[in-house]
Amino acid sequence: IQHPGTRSYIREWIYHQCLKRENLIYLRYKFISVIINGENMGIYALEENFDKRLIENNHRKEGPIIKISEDLI
Repeated sequence: IQHPGTRSYIREWIYHQCLKRENLIYLRYKFISVIINGENMGIYALEENFDKRLIENNHRKEGPIIKISEDLI
């Protein structure tokens, strides 16, 4: 989970919805309410990780997953 501002708030969710609509590989991405020890921390973004489940969710065959380092951007 991460603060929604980390990924440009709602824009990241819209981006993944567009990928899904075009039948491209997309991450499952949603917003959740976070409460820690009874303290409401607000809304956070829950983003799927790059692993086998990502490929399965997108109904693709197993293969390598390549990720570009965000440090270069």
